[in-house]
Amino acid sequence: MTEHTMTHTIRSARGLYLRGVEMWATPCKIPYNRGVFVTEAYRHKYSTLDALVYDFTEKMCNAHDGRYLKFYTVHISQ
Repeated sequence: MTEHTMTHTIRSARGLYLRGVEMWATPCKIPYNRGVFVTEAYRHKYSTLDALVYDFTEKMCNAHDGRYLKFYTVHISQ
């Protein structure tokens, strides 16, 4: 099995969020899988990706881990 990650800009991540695609939201200096896996449950709580970003940036981002969030999708192929 091979894991392929793709980094997304905030603009492309907004489109993915609206379409219901699951993705990772992670402070920019740490590995993607140490962030938050954004699922349908988050879409019920946050109507837009910008609302999620605002809330999570305050909670997760700092000088050590990174001051902004990056977005990743992961595809696993065999």
